[in-house]
Amino acid sequence: LLWKLMVDTPNAPKRIKGMLPEGTVVARKPGTGDSNGEVFGAVNDVGILVLPNGKKIIAAVYVTRAKGEFKAVEEVIAKMSRVVYDYFNK
Repeated sequence: LLWKLMVDTPNAPKRIKGMLPEGTVVARKPGTGDSNGEVFGAVNDVGILVLPNGKKIIAAVYVTRAKGEFKAVEEVIAKMSRVVYDYFNK
């Protein structure tokens, strides 16, 4: 049940899943902390990425005290998860 809930979460789709190949299975739990309008306390996503060969990679990306646009912070998380995916999917 927990796996299904985490795979099916509609929250924060542009974080860990944001730049992964279409159809990549990711069980994840995003989180967002407070913001004062200029600095984001925390923006994060933790998940299990399933590679095409069936192997699983655990990824946790925490961004704290980020300044700028929220979209850019989510993009950093997406880029980091894509690097991890590509490295282990060789």
